[in-house]
Amino acid sequence: MIRIMVVEDEKAIRLGIVSMIEQMELHVSVMGSFANGLEAVQFLSKQAVDVIITDISMPRMDGFELAEHVRLTYPETSIIILSGYNQFDYVRHALRSGVSDYLVKPVNKKELHQVLQKLINQRLQERIRKGHTTDLLLKSYLAGELKIDQLEVLWESFSTFSGCAIPCVFVVCKAKQTIPLTISQTSPRDTIIPEMMACTLTPNLHLYIVFGVGDIEALAQKIGGDETVIRGISSVISRFEDWPRGYSEAISAYCLQWHNGDKLRIIPYLEANYHRSEITMMVSQIDSLLQNSSKWMDRQELNKLKDQLFLRARRIQIHWSDLCRVLGYLLYQMRMRISDATNRSLHPQPDANELELQLCEHTVLQDVFHDIFDRMDRMLGEMELEPGSYERKVVSTVKKKIEQTYNREIELSELASQVYLTANYVSFLFRKETGMTITEYMIDLRVTKAKELLLNQLEMKTYEVGQAVGYPDAAYFNRLFKKVVGTTPRMYREQTQITQMPN
Repeated sequence: MIRIMVVEDEKAIRLGIVSMIEQMELHVSVMGSFANGLEAVQFLSKQAVDVIITDISMPRMDGFELAEHVRLTYPETSIIILSGYNQFDYVRHALRSGVSDYLVKPVNKKELHQVLQKLINQRLQERIRKGHTTDLLLKSYLAGELKIDQLEVLWESFSTFSGCAIPCVFVVCKAKQTIPLTISQTSPRDTIIPEMMACTLTPNLHLYIVFGVGDIEALAQKIGGDETVIRGISSVISRFEDWPRGYSEAISAYCLQWHNGDKLRIIPYLEANYHRSEITMMVSQIDSLLQNSSKWMDRQELNKLKDQLFLRARRIQIHWSDLCRVLGYLLYQMRMRISDATNRSLHPQPDANELELQLCEHTVLQDVFHDIFDRMDRMLGEMELEPGSYERKVVSTVKKKIEQTYNREIELSELASQVYLTANYVSFLFRKETGMTITEYMIDLRVTKAKELLLNQLEMKTYEVGQAVGYPDAAYFNRLFKKVVGTTPRMYREQTQITQMPN
């Protein structure tokens, strides 16, 4: 995954570049976008990125100053300079500042795609030069972090296996518990003993890819060996393109030790025998808690959720991959709400693949839940929120959205989506904090805006004022205005003009 930052003082251009990148079929992620180099430097002190796309002319710190800072402080980070000036002096200055490429505004999507693709390819080549090529690229591929069209180097590394169907099985076990040496990578092809490749997943876990296997039961007998070793075995994988599936199956099988009570040592992968609605129910339990601010900040409520999720997971004997999705969703949503409530970014957390590998190192299902909920408890401990501050933040966000869109119809669900809560709960919080309903607040705001237009835009007819504040029906606007103000829009304009005339 290539992490990108966009720095551009013109908001429309900045958002346009971010949108272009997000639409590209590249394995990249925009980590942030900022209006000047100083904001970018502050972000870089907390979060590393791989590529920075920056304008030249910006307030506070321009693109050249940013590039120089990055070159000295983060030499591994690539810089792409943007400018509206298609002049050689700017290009030469940019190249001297250590930038990787230069684009002229307005940015062409195809050119930007080519530049990013080139940087991705360069980074793959850098991995090769640094050594450990096979291990790094293989782990990235198995984890779904590389695409087939980006794997030319990896294809070359596995030229023996690419382009033809060679059956293989993936085996996961503790790092110190290796597969018996009778399965050797140097074994000749024409023997019954398959070849093998090893890959270190974590300091505690190893992955073995055993080739030439057509019968999993026979392989299980061959590697049975030490009765204290727990090994998870995938189904037979025939195509290189399916290796990520074999990797996932082997870890899922290994993690079924959570449920088997140490009765099995060689655990084959089996499809889940529970209905997908079980996973949907677990996600619904999470949403039920997160949609109420008084609950998701309450540690007792979180413990109740942990118990509910654990009991369901144990009852259905949940697969590792499903548990990762459920708990990963919970952790991500929790971070989003805490970040929104505190107006600050949290300390970096493991990416999805790293988190999944950390979870699979546990040997007891309950330890997995303790791990995740301990992380959440620490995050809550760092919030330092005053009582009621989150509720005030929710209402403030809703008010801001209404003020931006008061002149059109807006559904309550749209407002609720801004704060990740249910519509009913947003209505409850809004009335509790303001003493009025959202509808009453919107009417009051529209009438206030109508008053301003009636007095300051004398060329506008009263029905045009109504349309401008969100009431296309002139008769309804007149009735509503009179109900709130006590007089019609026309009379309000005339009376106010008279009272403001000099004596």
